[in-house]
Amino acid sequence: MARAFVLICVLGFSGCTTTTAVDPGICTNAPQILHPGADLHGHDCTSGATCMYGVCTKSAMQLGGTAAFGVCTKDCSCGAHSACSDEDDEAAGLHFTCIRAAKGPGAECAIYCKTLSDCQKINPQFTTCTSEVKGVFVSGVKVCAMTK
Repeated sequence: MARAFVLICVLGFSGCTTTTAVDPGICTNAPQILHPGADLHGHDCTSGATCMYGVCTKSAMQLGGTAAFGVCTKDCSCGAHSACSDEDDEAAGLHFTCIRAAKGPGAECAIYCKTLSDCQKINPQFTTCTSEVKGVFVSGVKVCAMTK
């Protein structure tokens, strides 16, 4: 009888230890949608209020480190909790990917492209469709970027 009680307790408590929450040791800043329906990654912006995730930055990696204009993006370093492809729009032909800093930490969403014209449909200020801006970012696929 005591064995059955111990087994029930172990099984009951082990079910309580599983969680679907983000592990704070791994991902403390999972991006949150702040402005539903606002602009997505790569769109020109002057304020976070016009960006879905509230992030408008002039220092985005896809801008070569610094630019005269800002782009909407989000931090994609939190794995499945921040996948750029979550916002893919098949109907519009928009696909997003995560690019990583060439050195050190840093990851942000960028627009996947095949040609520069793909980029300029979203933001005419982009100057290239590339898989790398030397010393700034690297990507496994081509993305919209601005080079100086």
